[in-house]
Amino acid sequence: MSVCQANDVAYHLDNGKILFENINFSMNSNRIGLLGRNGIGKSLLISLITGARKPTKGHVNLTVSVAEYEQHPSEILNDYRTVAQYLGLEPVLLAIERIAAGECSPELFDQVGDHWRVDKQLRTQLVALGLPPDIHLSCSRLSGGQLTRLRLWRLFSSRTGMLVLDEPSNHLDIDGKCWLLNEIRQFAGHILLVSHDRFLLREMEEIWELSQLGLTRYGGNYDVYEREKSLAVSAVDRQLNELSQQKKRLMKQIQNNREKAEKRAAQGNRVRKAGGQSKLLLDYQKNSAEASVSARRKQDAAQVDQLVNRNATLHRKQEALKAQTLALPKLMPAKGKLLTVSRLRLPYGCVQEISFQLSGSDKLHVQGGNGCGKSSLLKVIAGIMQPLAGEVRRGVHISYLDQDYASLNGNSSVLDHFLDACPDISETAARTRLAGAGLGTDVVFRNVNQLSGGEKMKLAVLIVGYQSGTQLLLLDEPDNHLDLDGKQVLADALKQYQGAFIMVSHDDDFVKDCGVTKSITVAATV
Repeated sequence: MSVCQANDVAYHLDNGKILFENINFSMNSNRIGLLGRNGIGKSLLISLITGARKPTKGHVNLTVSVAEYEQHPSEILNDYRTVAQYLGLEPVLLAIERIAAGECSPELFDQVGDHWRVDKQLRTQLVALGLPPDIHLSCSRLSGGQLTRLRLWRLFSSRTGMLVLDEPSNHLDIDGKCWLLNEIRQFAGHILLVSHDRFLLREMEEIWELSQLGLTRYGGNYDVYEREKSLAVSAVDRQLNELSQQKKRLMKQIQNNREKAEKRAAQGNRVRKAGGQSKLLLDYQKNSAEASVSARRKQDAAQVDQLVNRNATLHRKQEALKAQTLALPKLMPAKGKLLTVSRLRLPYGCVQEISFQLSGSDKLHVQGGNGCGKSSLLKVIAGIMQPLAGEVRRGVHISYLDQDYASLNGNSSVLDHFLDACPDISETAARTRLAGAGLGTDVVFRNVNQLSGGEKMKLAVLIVGYQSGTQLLLLDEPDNHLDLDGKQVLADALKQYQGAFIMVSHDDDFVKDCGVTKSITVAATV
């Protein structure tokens, strides 16, 4: 039985642009993975499924209750509510405290119900989630991964019929991903997973891909999708090559026909000048030849139009299938020590001293579990946060990218923000770099706050990469929010980058593809 069905769904933006149309699906499988390039409209499609928005055309019918995990930083990132308040348990805890103090109001006992041990149970659950056991801790003190676990646990504990999970593994370490995978397996309802995490996508029963071509369904997990997608790319390449050969043959045939017609016309003119034949017969032959030439030209033109239309269709397919590019500036590797970190003690997370050096084009991966202080380390190196002890000596200019791209100015256009942040780059070069990363003509004049999470990350990466004089990049989970193509494109760019970088990431495949040369582990708090 289908829990969600869409019939001829279309969505038009306020400016008249058609984001997608003729979307049809029936959600029967329990585990479905939704893929698509950044900015293609996945989050908008989700909002249509959950009922948060209405389609411009068609309708979506949902037969079960639904809860959603949103990929963007939630309202509690900068909220000082406690964990107990966020989970809605503070009224029960306060009622228990008042009863323990001697109050006997029936309303207090009704508030508690059967939850007399909620304090101990919640502390135990927080430890199991890898969070501090302090139920009165402010949510703003949690790391990105810890906050993600807390938000997801609340959703999985609900009795909703379907969960829509939009990039739930962002910020999660490998333990967190394993925990999430186990929760997905045990959840009794349906799950629509919007993700570019191959670790999770391999657990899905179907893969749906939203692209310029519409919604395409693949009957299997990510490995099945990857094989079939590769076959589709090869098929389009073969068809384009065959079409090119057909066009060459057709143009040669048209040229031959034109030369034959001209030769026959010249021969007729010579016969007419020589005389000796009936003028009526000659006129008839001339008109007949001209009609034949005209018919042949119309036929040739129709064949050319057919090839042009077919070529345009295949190129649209190729555009939807081909990989993007992300170009970082070419640099001469700096000489000497770029960075020296000596006996550093972080204000949060790890209590052990951290020491290391970087030089030339070193590429360092900082690994460790959620809450161990990886982000704090990058902030201390960037000078945003002060260490408890130790020293950081910087020998070159450093550019820092935080995991939630907070440095972006949401009220300016994409192009203006790029040019303002990187004054050394020309507008032509800026537009070329943006277009290569998938931020083309239809995107560069949008306000930054209108971009998808992945589009914002691409813009942020370009901005830190093109800061004047930068020789060392600090990248805090730069692969977050990126689509599969975007991850590979960024990995290729970082591998070829001739400067140095320090990167935090929980995606082992991505780290390997980036050409990392060094790694350090930030140990959890002891």
